[in-house]
Order: sequence, then C-alpha cells, then structure tokens
Amino acid sequence: MILNRDVVQTQTLIAPLFTYVTDSSTTFLQTMPRDIFTVQIFWPSIAVEFITAAFHVVYISMLACPSIDKYIQTYVAHTSSRNALRWIEYSVTASMMSAFGLVLLGDTDFYLFVKYLADGVALQFVGYATELLNYADPRDRRLFNIMWWVIGSNLNMVNVGILLYQIFASDLGSNAHVFYENVVPFAVWFNTFGIVAQLTFRKWRQFADPNFSEKYYIVLSVSTKVAVFWLGFGSYRQILENNHSIPRTGLDWAAVRYSAIAIPACVLLGYVAYDAREWRRVRVIESRLGRL
Repeated sequence: MILNRDVVQTQTLIAPLFTYVTDSSTTFLQTMPRDIFTVQIFWPSIAVEFITAAFHVVYISMLACPSIDKYIQTYVAHTSSRNALRWIEYSVTASMMSAFGLVLLGDTDFYLFVKYLADGVALQFVGYATELLNYADPRDRRLFNIMWWVIGSNLNMVNVGILLYQIFASDLGSNAHVFYENVVPFAVWFNTFGIVAQLTFRKWRQFADPNFSEKYYIVLSVSTKVAVFWLGFGSYRQILENNHSIPRTGLDWAAVRYSAIAIPACVLLGYVAYDAREWRRVRVIESRLGRL
C-alpha cells in the first residue's frame, strides 16, 4: 500500500440484523444488513509485524536480564517456560491474522470476523493451559484432553473448513487459481501447530522434552509468518497486475508465492530431520551410559 498509494483496498464489515416490515396487511420479518465499520485490509498486517517486533524486544531483554525474566515468569505468565509470553503475543497476532485474513479474501460478515478473533484467543488459552497442567494429576489431564479437542482442534478445523468452503464456493473468475494454490497448502501447514501441541501434551518421544517442543514452536512461528506475508503480498500484486490496476513490474509473482511455501517448508523439514537424528543419538548415548 505504501508503494502503490493510488490503490486503496477497503472492506466494510456487515452485520445482518432483522426488522419487521408491513406490506399491505401482512407483517413479516426481514433481514436488514447494517455496516459496522470499514477497514483498510493491509494495515492490520502491518500492525501484526509491529506487535510481534515489540514482543521480541521483550524476549531479548528477558534473555539479557535475568531479573526481567524472573519477574515475567512470576507475576505475568505464571509458568516456568522460557517463552511464556508467547501465549499473550499469539492471542493478539494470530487472532488478527486469522480475522483480517478472512476480510482480505472478501468476507464482509461481522459475526464471522468476531468469531475468528474469539477462536484465536481460545486456541492460545488451550496452549497456555498445557503448560499449567504439565504436572497436574491424571484427572485434570484427562479433562484438559477433552477441552483441547472440543475447544482447540474442533474450532481450528471449523475455521479452516469455512475458509476453504468460501473459496471453492465463490466465483473468483480468472483469479481462482491464486486462492486455491495459496490457501490449501497453508491451511494444512497451519494445523501443524495443533499436531505439535498434541504430541507435546502426550509427551511422545522427543516432545516429552519441553525445550524440544519450544524449539518447534519457534521454528513454526517464524516459517508460518514468513509464508503468510509473501503469499498475501504476492497474490495481491499478481491480481492487481492481472486486472491492470497497477503497472507490471516484470516479476513472476507466482514464483514468489511458490517460494513462500517451498523455502520455509524445506527449512522446517530439514530441521525436523536434524532434530530427530540428534534426539536418537542422545538416547543411544544415555542407553549406553545406563548399561555401564
């Protein structure tokens, strides 16, 4: 938007209300859409980057100053995690990315927008509860397991299902392939957060080590945010150039979008392979020391 000031993309969110209408001698109920507010759809993406940057400044200060780290773990997050503030950060940034990402695709339903914000906060609450219940008794852990599937995985899959339905059921014309190629792989990739959370909760193999799980969350966070930014920016530029809204730059935006998924995915898979090998190597060494 900064580079193309003549292109102003806004979206108005609408809430369907109801009103009684009298026609002749009959009174009936009719929907009456009402504009709630209008947003410039790319400014929230910029805001997410600034919020993330602000939190990472705090993370660095926690690493540099043990007193700040101790204060936050004691009075703010109430966990022993080295990255306990991420639940607060994600509840803001992930919720904004989900809700405004839906608006970016053209949705105008205010209720669905609010639902996405609420779902994002709920999912982060489940992650926070994972840490609090890490050493809880078995009954509390069983209760949390039910809570995770009902609140966490179910809401996440419902959101992805709604997103995919809106895309495939919409008439997107010649730009349909841009959305299909972006959303399908990213929807699958986004759910890897839920998979890691389940493996961590069940303490499966290397995920029993909290430090191991923390590293995966960090790698997933970085790779996902890099991918979603370049997917969104590349798609936006490609559609505008195809519609002759802005001059062509000569850059292959399709290649940019493919790279946005492929490069972070390769880095992530490489890290998974490396970490799994290191975990097995450490287990072998511990096993040999145990026999001695």
